[in-house]
Amino acid sequence: MERTINSLTYKGSIPDAINESRREKKLFVVYISGEDEASSSLEQSTLVDENVVEMIGRCCIFLHLEQGNVDASQFSAICILLCFF
Repeated sequence: MERTINSLTYKGSIPDAINESRREKKLFVVYISGEDEASSSLEQSTLVDENVVEMIGRCCIFLHLEQGNVDASQFSAICILLCFF
């Protein structure tokens, strides 16, 4: 079965996602994607890997925002993102 980033993404609002992560005691993960090679690579390899998908589903509330979106800009202003490739 082919997986997409959409299948990992929390479907509710941002406040609901935060509350869900607290209620379920899961990590709150915000992924801000862009139109760049790093985002494409992450979405076409890492985020479709069955082990990664299983771990995200079990341990995280995964929120996907697109770069340029107002919510993404607000998260970018307050969060530091570390990426290891």
